[in-house]
Amino acid sequence: LAIVLNITIFGIFSVHVVSFVFAILCLAVVIKMGSFEKKMNPTSIILGGIIIGAFFSAGLSFLKYLADEGVGAIVFWLLGSFTGKSWMEVSILSVIWVFGFIFFCYYAEDLNILALGEKNAISLGINPSKIRRILLVVSSILSAVA
Repeated sequence: LAIVLNITIFGIFSVHVVSFVFAILCLAVVIKMGSFEKKMNPTSIILGGIIIGAFFSAGLSFLKYLADEGVGAIVFWLLGSFTGKSWMEVSILSVIWVFGFIFFCYYAEDLNILALGEKNAISLGINPSKIRRILLVVSSILSAVA
C-alpha cells in the first residue's frame, strides 16, 4: 500500500510503518474473532488468521492489478528483495530481528508449557491469555519489519 500510494511521510521507513499499522489492525481483528468467549480459543485464532490473511492477500492482489509501474517493486518486495535498500536499513532491521529472537528465546519455556494445554499452563502459574497476546503483538511487529 505504501509503495502503490507513494506514502513517504516516514521517510525510508514508510513501508515498514504502514506494514506495522496493518499488522496490528489484522492482529486486532484476529484476536476479536478468536475471543468471542471470555478466553482466547487457539483454533479460532488460527482460523481467523487464515481468513484475514486471505482477505489481505486478495487486497494486495487488487493493488498489484491497479499499479502499473509499481508492480515490479511490489513483487520484488514480496519476494524479499533488498533492491534499493541501504546497508543502514538492513542493519537496523537486523537489530530488531535479533531483539525479537532474544525475546522469543526468553518466552520459550512459557511456549512449551502452553503446548501442554491451557489447564496445565494455569496450574503451572502461567496466564495463557496474557502470554498469547504478548507473543502475538511481538510476532506482528516482527512480521511488519520483515
